[in-house]
Amino acid sequence: MKTWWQSLQARERRLLLIGGVVTALFLAWLLLWRPLAAERQRLESALPELELRLVEARKHAAGILAARSAGQAAPAFSGGRSLMTLVDAGAREMGLSSGLKRLQPDGDQRVRVEFEGVSFDVLASWVERQVAEGVEIREWNVDRGLAPGVVNARLTLEKSP
Repeated sequence: MKTWWQSLQARERRLLLIGGVVTALFLAWLLLWRPLAAERQRLESALPELELRLVEARKHAAGILAARSAGQAAPAFSGGRSLMTLVDAGAREMGLSSGLKRLQPDGDQRVRVEFEGVSFDVLASWVERQVAEGVEIREWNVDRGLAPGVVNARLTLEKSP
């Protein structure tokens, strides 16, 4: 390689060096700078929503702390969302959306939910979370799934008055 380099004319060596530097700079831009800039833009666009959520969370935390100090149960906060939205968002957050087979309204204040092939532990945590957010379980039918710890479930949920 060294003999090949030495056999080149000075002008050719200079051209190869400049080409190598330009290629290295282009690759650095393409593989480093561009992805970092895109991720920064994505994070900056998500910031206002996250700040709004933080304000809401602080208000809810203040309400919970006030209720605890007064000796009351913590208030349920659904954020004014409908029962369908509350149930669907909760299932997505807990990772149950792949097993959510049916989400059907049953009147204004009731929802029928059907899960297939979900972890019982995750489902139980999700149900506990729904109850904490002011949702009552009217019916709950759980069948054993094919694998250990996996279940199929049908629930009827109702928004607490």
